[in-house]
Amino acid sequence: MGGRRGFKEVLSDKEVPILTLDQKWHQLFELNGKPVKIRKLEEKLNKLLAKQAHVREEFRDLKNLKSKLMDNIVLNMKGTEAEQSDTLSAKRLEEDGRLIDEINQKISDCEEKLREISEKIDECNHALMLETMDFCYHEMKNNKEQIKMISEWIDRTRKELKKNVVIRQNREIMNRQMYSYMHDIFGADVIDIFDLEYRGLENDSDEDVNEDGDEPENNEKL
Repeated sequence: MGGRRGFKEVLSDKEVPILTLDQKWHQLFELNGKPVKIRKLEEKLNKLLAKQAHVREEFRDLKNLKSKLMDNIVLNMKGTEAEQSDTLSAKRLEEDGRLIDEINQKISDCEEKLREISEKIDECNHALMLETMDFCYHEMKNNKEQIKMISEWIDRTRKELKKNVVIRQNREIMNRQMYSYMHDIFGADVIDIFDLEYRGLENDSDEDVNEDGDEPENNEKL
């Protein structure tokens, strides 16, 4: 699609919700935080939204004021019809008309400002969307690579664990056999003496057997 320009062309007619007003959008960055570009666009968009709200409020106030002035004009027109010599009503009518002209101009200015701000908001929001997509897909790619590395490590560790379990079991069997042969060759009295000298070796052998759930051998009976 020609890179980022292609994305903009394809997405130009797509309606995108205001991202900074969506709580789920903020949750996208809970783990690693927001990159600098995204923070700057977020700040810019929020300022535009605040400006838009201010202009809309001004627009509503002008509309309300115009409505009141129109009511005054109707009343003053009735006054001038009832008394042609009522110069006060005529002056009020003229003043209200002048104010309405000013208000109409201000309303027109507000409408133009709102159009400009709305365009800037859409442009900024789309830019923020593109940066968000870049961030999310980059994070997902990194996560996928990490998942692959961890999976490979788990496979290697599992194989190594199985290998070491077999080696441990072989060593345990060798110790039990050796200790049994020593009892048969030298007798329990001699072995007991050497057990005191090399204290712990025969116990380690028994403990290893217990870890596998086997009953420890009774050395006195050998």
